[in-house]
Amino acid sequence: CTPFPLGIDNITSLADPNVCNGGDGGTLRVIELGAGMAGLAGLSLAALGMSKQLPQDVAIDVTLTDGHPEAVGSNRACSILTSNFYELSDPANNDIACKRLLWNHGKHGAEECSQLTANNTQPYQLCLASDCTHFQEFHAALAATIGRLLSVGGICILCQPKRANSLDRFMTLIDAMNAAGDLFEMTLHERYDDRLWKMHQDYVAEKAKVRAEGGSVYDPSIHYPLLLVLRKRNEYSEDVHTGAAVRHMRERDV
Repeated sequence: CTPFPLGIDNITSLADPNVCNGGDGGTLRVIELGAGMAGLAGLSLAALGMSKQLPQDVAIDVTLTDGHPEAVGSNRACSILTSNFYELSDPANNDIACKRLLWNHGKHGAEECSQLTANNTQPYQLCLASDCTHFQEFHAALAATIGRLLSVGGICILCQPKRANSLDRFMTLIDAMNAAGDLFEMTLHERYDDRLWKMHQDYVAEKAKVRAEGGSVYDPSIHYPLLLVLRKRNEYSEDVHTGAAVRHMRERDV
């Protein structure tokens, strides 16, 4: 694990200077996978853009996705409420899209990602996912979705606890894809915020005390989120990378 190096300056520097959508510094296209009922991570970045307090004059376009139709509807409502808070003249006409997206390593998944990226001409520079790697049966589909949606040089930040060996198994799958064809630079960050790290340490110490008294509440494997960062180094290949992911899953889950 290494210290987390990405601040808002680093993130806004990913913006595409060739796409200007209200910001002279270009446009940062962000997609959140498995956004749930609130899309908190994506909406936080959208709100930062609406606040006009970015260190660079960058416009932020956010797409919130989830596989459940009710989550998509809830995200749409949350996006309008967020726009209302920043008093946009037309809250429903904001730079936040809410889409249904089912992770799929097959042809249908590739087609849906192609639609989201306008036939790969408008990829995303930043992908966000929270607590998604514990769906182990969808590891290949999740990795393929990230690879298809990101631009070369783009970053995916996955925030999740280890949840037993689920995170390790996802990272092993990424290793298998890289072995087939160099795709992602992968780093895992455990200590990325001093305040959260101090809380984690305090809870671990309290856990030892509580366990000695016959009980336990805090479990880092379930409750402490790690940050896995994937930086895309090369173009995604269905034959090479999806094929490697599917083969790895087939051998892993025998």
